[in-house]
Amino acid sequence: MKRIEAKKLAKSELSKFYDEMESSMEDFEIYEGEEKFKSLVDEIIRNKKSDVGMVKRRNEQDLMIDKDNIPDISELKNTYQKPMVVRKLNILVDMVKKENIKGEELAILLNHLLDNVDIYSMTDEDKEVIGDKIKYGGQEEQ
Repeated sequence: MKRIEAKKLAKSELSKFYDEMESSMEDFEIYEGEEKFKSLVDEIIRNKKSDVGMVKRRNEQDLMIDKDNIPDISELKNTYQKPMVVRKLNILVDMVKKENIKGEELAILLNHLLDNVDIYSMTDEDKEVIGDKIKYGGQEEQ
């Protein structure tokens, strides 16, 4: 499940939960104090017969179903028969390391690469994994 969809689902479920809670609390005076409100929420949660409408707290990374769904570069050579692409890409990676390309220079390089390839042919899941690698600094081991 994508993070955006998960956030929308969580917002929707929380809205439903609070709507149910409001309708069941009409007979109570909510404004008597924060403690009474907290105990009322606890009671509603305790008396709930099923988890329907309940949203469990999770780490955002846990919402991604398949974090490692992009194969290794060796798949280009072995499965897709693209050994020259693998060689040239490895040369580029070696040059980036040798020239110590980082920061804005790396951003320029990646931007140029993305501007000149068909990124629209990639699946949304692959785009999300790559975006997360950039945003979070790689895939986290848990």
